[in-house]
Amino acid sequence: MDFLFSPKTIAIVGASRHKEKLGYQIYEKILTSKFEGQVFPVNPDAYSILGQKVYAKISNIPVDIDLAVIVIPAKFVLEAVKEAVEKKVKSAIIISSGFAELGKAGLDLQEQIKEIIKASPIRILGPNCLGVFNTSNNFDATFASPALVKGNVSAVFQSGALGVAFLDWASSYGFGLAKFASLGNKVDIEESEIIEYLKNDPETKIIALYLENVSNPNKFLKVCRETAAIKPIIILKGGTSNLGAKAAFSHTAAMVGSSLTTRALFSQSNLIMAQTIEEMLNLIMVLNTEPPMQSDKLCIITNAGGPGILATDMVGRLGMKMPSLIEKDILELKTHLPKASSFANPIDLSGEGKAAEYDIALQAALKADYGAVILLLTAQTVTEVEETAEVIAKYNKSNKPILASFLGDKSVAKGKDILLKNGIPHFPDPELAVFALWKIASYWKRRLNPIDLVSIEKQTDGREMLGDPFILLQTYSIPIPLTGIATNLDVAYQIIGRIGYPVAVKNISKFGEHKSKAGKVVLNISSDQFLLEAIKKVGFPVLVQSMVSAPFEVIIGAKRDKEFGVTLSFGWGGVYAEEIGDVSARILPLTEVDLDEMIRETKIGQILIRENVDLSPIKNILIDTAQIMTDFPQITELDLNPVKVSASEAICVDTRYNIEGMNREKRILNW
Repeated sequence: MDFLFSPKTIAIVGASRHKEKLGYQIYEKILTSKFEGQVFPVNPDAYSILGQKVYAKISNIPVDIDLAVIVIPAKFVLEAVKEAVEKKVKSAIIISSGFAELGKAGLDLQEQIKEIIKASPIRILGPNCLGVFNTSNNFDATFASPALVKGNVSAVFQSGALGVAFLDWASSYGFGLAKFASLGNKVDIEESEIIEYLKNDPETKIIALYLENVSNPNKFLKVCRETAAIKPIIILKGGTSNLGAKAAFSHTAAMVGSSLTTRALFSQSNLIMAQTIEEMLNLIMVLNTEPPMQSDKLCIITNAGGPGILATDMVGRLGMKMPSLIEKDILELKTHLPKASSFANPIDLSGEGKAAEYDIALQAALKADYGAVILLLTAQTVTEVEETAEVIAKYNKSNKPILASFLGDKSVAKGKDILLKNGIPHFPDPELAVFALWKIASYWKRRLNPIDLVSIEKQTDGREMLGDPFILLQTYSIPIPLTGIATNLDVAYQIIGRIGYPVAVKNISKFGEHKSKAGKVVLNISSDQFLLEAIKKVGFPVLVQSMVSAPFEVIIGAKRDKEFGVTLSFGWGGVYAEEIGDVSARILPLTEVDLDEMIRETKIGQILIRENVDLSPIKNILIDTAQIMTDFPQITELDLNPVKVSASEAICVDTRYNIEGMNREKRILNW
């Protein structure tokens, strides 16, 4: 990547004499900048451009070339790449469009580039990209128009157009750039490689990432985990909507689509996920100026009840904390603040609150046990907008994050300018400030408290043969009820003699996904007569199983695909698992924190926590499920649904798996 970001010699293939051409704009930008390397224009139809000698071919340049910037029509790019390979050029940026983004013909052209460079050490960025820049050496090989301000944020964008907008917005949000790379169609260099390079770049403190797809999820997970442990990565993902899942063998395959798996990938990498470009910019603004959050306890200081209530509501929805000051601090504040003030949290200074009162309240909050402080202000009759902003700005070197939200437009405009000029993040809406801190607090919590991966290694103790799924679960110590198969009434009664009533019976001759919906399951059978009637209803062969009485049903599943590997899932189980759609997912390998989070982020998980259910049995089954998928790579899908959950137990009462190349259900054969 050094040749991409810090080249000493550059060839501009397609340098032009015409100012409206990208070949002119990029060449002129590099030539007239403070870049100290050599730049060589390449154009077979020109002798001189901007007073510089032009070369007909890249092979004619008399020195070795670190980087070729290719800005010519797509139909000529293949020949240019061949020449670059023959010249032993170290790296290339293909700015040109007209490849995979245009359909099959363009994709074929792009694949030919792959073939040409396959046996060469050359690395290529693009095609169809904006280019790269590096502010540390004044190298800018982009056609972006915004003037670059040096800073500590590096950006990697798959969309060049969105990248241009991001660069234009940066200064308005108070940060500058270190490096920028536009990925384009990713014919060769992909995001993980650039992130890994930026991980070790001392000038990069924050990474902004916009992706529409992830080229190598497993590598991405590994690289981002390592990088996010050193510096924050904010990710904005395009193309997140699911238009629907195709028919699948299992609940898991139908429920755990690529969007959910991608979110799991980002979460496990400890990336800070933005939903919009504005949110990305806000998050960078806070991370760029504010110290790490040591806890999720917030203090809110306001001069009006309404904004404080909105912020408090958001804190509650997000599960953050807003403890009150200790009694000693409250008594101290009462001697200095207006009598109409409220001394709980939020600290409401009332409409009488002036700059001096904000100063006193902020000092108290910074001394107390809070992870961050948010200051809200509305311009009322006695409000000192600019003076209050100056007071807040005094604390811009605090060891705790300080955010502000001055509500209004013209009446607070000067105050907002003062805050931003002094490195105090400002939000137009108090809820946005809380939301940003929540996401950042989650990042710092994981970063400051690293957790080792759960150890799941392939077992080699003779577990090569797959058979009945319930026996498989038993082998891995996953709790199941007493069970047996009956092909006639005599065998059914023998099973009852062994396991006793009450039982459930399930027809297993047809392998549909929803036996209960089809009337092929009868529950709570407590007598021989009821058993006879139930078997007549569902038909032989039947699975006879001890009834498990538990108040909750969850689904635990796993699926394997070529893109992501093994994905575990957890959610609301039972017959209507897909319709409810309450599910979370995580990709192997995972940590204990991943297990906690995948349970907590579901509605059924929140119910289990509220009801004080012991989650350990569920976590154990999740880990055992991961172990099964690790030991048996031929399993593509595995469902445990439902898993009955009580206060201290989790028991799987139905299971199925699918083997690669097969579309059938494996069931117990003998018990």
